[in-house]
Amino acid sequence: MSDPLSIGYSALESLQKAISITGNNIANVNTEGYSRQIASFDEQPGYGVKISGVERNYDFYLSREVQERTAGQFAATTTSDLASRLNTLLTDPATSAAGVLDNFFSAVQDVANNPSTLPERQVLLGEAQTLTDRFQFIDGRIQALSSEINLRMGTVVSEINGLTANIATLNDKIATSLQRTGQAAPDLLDERDRALSGLSKLVGYNIRENEDGSFDVSMGGGQSLVSQFTAQPLTTFVSTTNPNAMAVAGKAANSDISSQITGGELGGLIDFRTNSLDPAQAQLGLIATTISAGFNAQQALGLDMNGAAGAALFSSTTPAVTAASANTGSAVITATIEDASALTGDRYGLAYDGANWSLQNLTTLTSEAVNPPATVHGFKITIASGAAAAGDSYLIDLVGSGASTLSVAMTDPEKIAAALPVRSSESLANRGDGALTGMTVTSTAVAPTLPLANPLTLTFNTAQNRYDVTGGATTNLDYNPSNDAAGVSRTIGGLTFTLSGTPTNGDVITISNNTSASGDNRNMLLMVGLETSKSVEGERTYSDEYGSLVTNVAVKARKAQSTADAEKVLLQQATTARDNLQGVNLEEEAIQLMRYQQALQAAAQLVSIADTVFQAMMTATQR
Repeated sequence: MSDPLSIGYSALESLQKAISITGNNIANVNTEGYSRQIASFDEQPGYGVKISGVERNYDFYLSREVQERTAGQFAATTTSDLASRLNTLLTDPATSAAGVLDNFFSAVQDVANNPSTLPERQVLLGEAQTLTDRFQFIDGRIQALSSEINLRMGTVVSEINGLTANIATLNDKIATSLQRTGQAAPDLLDERDRALSGLSKLVGYNIRENEDGSFDVSMGGGQSLVSQFTAQPLTTFVSTTNPNAMAVAGKAANSDISSQITGGELGGLIDFRTNSLDPAQAQLGLIATTISAGFNAQQALGLDMNGAAGAALFSSTTPAVTAASANTGSAVITATIEDASALTGDRYGLAYDGANWSLQNLTTLTSEAVNPPATVHGFKITIASGAAAAGDSYLIDLVGSGASTLSVAMTDPEKIAAALPVRSSESLANRGDGALTGMTVTSTAVAPTLPLANPLTLTFNTAQNRYDVTGGATTNLDYNPSNDAAGVSRTIGGLTFTLSGTPTNGDVITISNNTSASGDNRNMLLMVGLETSKSVEGERTYSDEYGSLVTNVAVKARKAQSTADAEKVLLQQATTARDNLQGVNLEEEAIQLMRYQQALQAAAQLVSIADTVFQAMMTATQR
């Protein structure tokens, strides 16, 4: 038989708890990550009702969508902010290299126009200094960005480790709560969701729910962050493919998992470094290296104002070769640039298996067999000393320091080699109009070496349709006036020139050492030509390559900004959808509170009536 008094008291107790739950919802209306709690009533026939539990108004998939969109938005925003800074560095007239590169070549042209005067030469050295200063400045800012990324990665990894440790602890508490009461405490679940939300800002991840209520959390590639009640901390270490960069390792120490990381601030940092910052520094270094190599090579082929062979205008870039810390052999590997136009800016990994050497392009991941000393892709690999052991490896960075080490090696303007080391002249006794023009020097070391030991005499032989060459060269030059009068290119050793006109038999052209270099601009004109020559990878000019660098960075910056804008909208939509279900609505809570209060009043009335009846019965019994 039911007991009205017990029913009333049960209702009062349950409704007071429900009112408390509703009040808690109202109090947490502005608490981030709070999920609306709902009291579950369990009917007890004959004995009233009781609260069987408190449930969250929660949807796993809506919450997961918010976490994923948060990771995407923070990654895109991080990448966008950094890319914008890099883009500004490369394009702002105050920091860009485009303007100073134009000014430098303008000064080169001025020397070509006035090779015998010093002011133009002094201006050229000044513009060369400005150019090297600007390259060093840009590279320094890139290095500063790289250092910032390294510091931020360390901080973010530390924060990730703190959150994953907290999630593992909460997993334990949630599993214990579920085991003891059959229901996980809503506050614990909310706290774990808040930790997961914080983790989303730092890195992207996947979740798998276990039967005990715990979550397994892992990154792309399967790297575990949390396994039930155990957190797997991440660490940072110096990258084996970039000594200036930090890499991320998981369970296996120094095992680089950076490529597996996406989403969140950490993913954004790695994405920017990998796809924007490192390529930009390599491309800038490639431009600096080819400028230095191109001008120094042309200088070496000319004569200065004093008739001496041209000295280097710029300092030369020394490729960096870094031996792996795990190497057991004693081999010292060096790399030297042989042909700057064949360089790509890519880093290489050199490995020895105990019998053979292999070279891998770390950008394209293509490999090939090499046998040092070997020249490949514009550079030479040499074993300077020692012997390698099986498993030894080396990182070769050919141009990474090209911009930072670029400097002017010349201080004396007279040493600018504007002249060529040889001249040509036609004999006054010639009866025809045969001529030699367009002299260029490609090498001073190819026989006949320069300076010439004896003048070279080209005597036209009508019967053979050729120029007979004497004076140190054994190669005669075919020349048929009927076909070649308009001009034909010919080469003797390191000398290339154009023969033209209609010579008569016995006409002589002489190639001799240049003894009047101060007014000669022929080598300077060749330096002017470097502005438009395809010196970078044999495909682009210096300005084209810098323009390509700027364009690449700008495109990535715009893409990152567009992605960040899109992710912001998607995050807002996901958050709204989640909050509409899980969030606290004050109007709904007020209505619910009113219902509970009315029910409470009714239960109180029931208790009062039951008590009155009981008292009346007790009084009647006593009579």
